[in-house]
Amino acid sequence: MDLRRLRRLRSQGTYQTRITTPAKVEARKDGLTEGDLDHAVQHGQVIED
Repeated sequence: MDLRRLRRLRSQGTYQTRITTPAKVEARKDGLTEGDLDHAVQHGQVIED
């Protein structure tokens, strides 16, 4: 699934991103919250594909 489609589905409320527990643990180690991760999905850009 490409990022544009994911964002469109999320904005329509038809798709919910699931963040795995290991990803949450690593994010916390880096000082990031689940809200930060959600914001990155909605507004970030892919820097390496």
